[in-house]
Amino acid sequence: MRNIKGQDFLELFKKLVIYIVMIMIALLIVAIVYTMANMMYDLMFDPDFIITNKAEVLGFIGFFLLAVIALEIMDILHLYTKTHMIHVEVVVLIALTSVARELIVTNYENNDGVLIAGIGVLVASLTVSYYLIKKVHHDYGVSESGSG
Repeated sequence: MRNIKGQDFLELFKKLVIYIVMIMIALLIVAIVYTMANMMYDLMFDPDFIITNKAEVLGFIGFFLLAVIALEIMDILHLYTKTHMIHVEVVVLIALTSVARELIVTNYENNDGVLIAGIGVLVASLTVSYYLIKKVHHDYGVSESGSG
């Protein structure tokens, strides 16, 4: 049996931590889907079967986007274990999805203009970042693996 030293131990430790985090994210996704199923069950067996509250719809959409974000984070971690590279383009897209989720579920009536302006700046900066990443990929022929 080969001795585990230095770099080998560090790689093994990183993989172990990533797999533990992936298991935790998988459990989170199961909890999100379970919550969404309960929300749908309550809605379907409501005697009125009418959505009377906008917050219910926004809550369901928020949970759906949260599940999508968690799945994408899991994909990034899995890809990192295979390639040992973080794909910045995907991370920026996840950040845009997260901000979009917040834009959808935020109650603007109880927030001031500073928060809304901050979210706007965040969306603009993430959009510019994504555009620049795509432009570099196109102009310089950089592939997803980082090589030309």
